[in-house]
Amino acid sequence: MISGAQTFDWVDLQNICNPGLNDTLGKPYTEIYNSISSVYGWEDELPFCIGDYNDPNSLEYSMDVDTFLLKASDPLFEPHLIRGDTNLWVKVSSNLDGVYTNYMVLSIDTRAPKFDIPANAETPDGREKNVCSCSLERDYFCMDSAMYFLIKVQNWGDNASLSVKVKDALPTNVDYVPGTAQIATQFDSDGNGTDWKKVEDAGEGGFPFAEPYLVADVMEPCDQVSQTCLNTVLVRFKVMPKEGLPKNVVITNTAEITDSTGIVYYSNTSVPLRIKNDAGCDVECKSPSLEVCGGSKTDGGDSGNTGNSGDSGNTGDTGNTGDTGIDENEVDDESTGCSCTVIL
Repeated sequence: MISGAQTFDWVDLQNICNPGLNDTLGKPYTEIYNSISSVYGWEDELPFCIGDYNDPNSLEYSMDVDTFLLKASDPLFEPHLIRGDTNLWVKVSSNLDGVYTNYMVLSIDTRAPKFDIPANAETPDGREKNVCSCSLERDYFCMDSAMYFLIKVQNWGDNASLSVKVKDALPTNVDYVPGTAQIATQFDSDGNGTDWKKVEDAGEGGFPFAEPYLVADVMEPCDQVSQTCLNTVLVRFKVMPKEGLPKNVVITNTAEITDSTGIVYYSNTSVPLRIKNDAGCDVECKSPSLEVCGGSKTDGGDSGNTGNSGDSGNTGDTGNTGDTGIDENEVDDESTGCSCTVIL
C-alpha cells in the first residue's frame, strides 16, 4: 500500500501477479505466502509472474520481489503521485505469512528523461544525429567537400530535463572546420532554425563539443499525444574529410546527450551514424548550402527562400550568378554553397 504526501489515505498495489484477495478475517490484501514475484523486462507493460497465486503451495518459501508500474495520470494514484513531492509512505503487511526476516529493500524509480526521438511528422527517421553534405544520396558524403553534422535534442520523457549537454567525439578521419559550430532554438514551419548563434571554439580553433557543452538549462517534455515539443535544440558544425582516405571508407559518428541525472543517451538509439563516399559527387560543390542544412537565419524571423533571402544554392535569383544574396541576418559562410538533401 502507498500513501502520497498530499493525502492520508492508502491505495492497494495490485497487478496480475498480485490480485486483490481477502484473508480468513475478511481483510483485503494482495499476495499469497509472499511467493509470487512480479518481474518486468525492458519496456514491458505487463509483468512476468514467478509462482502461481492460485496454488499457494507451489512456492512456500522464497524471497519476495515485486514490481509495480504506477501512472501518475491514473485517477487512483494521481493524488499520491504529485510532481514536486519528496515524501511517499509505503506499508507492507505480512498477512498470514510466516516472516523469517524483516529485511526489506525499497527502490522507487521515476522514468528518466528520454532523448530518443520517436519517428514523427517532424522527424520521420527518428534520428538525433544526421549529416548534410554535397551528395544527393542519403548517408553519403563527398570526399573533396565539407559537410555538416547535425544533432537534434528533444526531451521525450515524462519529466523536465535540467542542464542538458551535448558531447561529440569526432571520428579520426575528419577535421573540424574552426568557427562553424552553431546552435538554434527557434524554428520555422519547415523545421529550419531561425536564430542560429555561433558557438565559440575551444581555444585556438578547438572543437567546442569535445567536452559536454550546455545547450539548455531546462528542457520540458514533449507532448506525446500531439507529437510536438516546446523546446528543441539543433546543433551543427562543419567537418572536412581528411586527405588520402580510401574510396571505401565509412565514417561513423555518435553524439552523447546528458542532463543533470548523469544518464548518457547515445544518438540514434546507440547506433552510430554511418556515411559512405559518393563517387558521383558534383565536383563544383565544395560545401552544402546552409539553407538545406538547418537554415541560415539568425534574427528569429522567417527563413523561407523568398526574394533576396540569401540562398546560396543553385536555384532562384540568389544562386551562383554573382549576387551572393548574403544579408546581415544570415550566418556567414565563406564556402561555395550547393544544393543537397538532408532528412531531419
